[in-house]
Amino acid sequence: MKVDAHNRNSSEKRSRCDRVLRGHSAFTLIEIMIVVSIMMIIMGVGVPSVIRALERDDLARGLNDTIEGCKTARDRAILQAVPYEFVLTAEGQMEVRALPLEGGPIGAPRATPQAVPAGPYSGFPRHLGEDVIIQMVDVNFISRMDTPEARVRFFPNGTCDEFTVVYNWKGKQRSVMADIITGQVTEYIRP
Repeated sequence: MKVDAHNRNSSEKRSRCDRVLRGHSAFTLIEIMIVVSIMMIIMGVGVPSVIRALERDDLARGLNDTIEGCKTARDRAILQAVPYEFVLTAEGQMEVRALPLEGGPIGAPRATPQAVPAGPYSGFPRHLGEDVIIQMVDVNFISRMDTPEARVRFFPNGTCDEFTVVYNWKGKQRSVMADIITGQVTEYIRP
């Protein structure tokens, strides 16, 4: 009989422990409400930042398109040993074109630009956003604001014309400059 009483006591203890453990294995309503309120606070702080980041910024896109167009012209000039030009029109159209070849020594074979397939990353022509204003454009230190287009030449040796363009969008100004020695085109940030 002592064994039965001992077994009964131990089984009652186990069933009480099981009930206690089962009762604590789920989340309480208070815990869930606390977690949800913390998530809402985090979202309330983060959502406006995400919305601002997703907002369309024509100025940044225009700068990136200008830099990419110049880099495309430089790369093609070097790879094909033919001068290329980046063209920016007064209407904001951007294009990359091969320059017409000049005559070389008599009897020398003339290099011709090879057709380069327009990839998804260099698909030109492109166009500035509607609200982006070309505030200044200089090529070889001469203003091209009064001309229908500005042409920046890139040569097979990696050099280029001097080029500076300033864009204005909703009161923000940003500039792009080309280094004449290296042909590298970057955003110019004033100190």
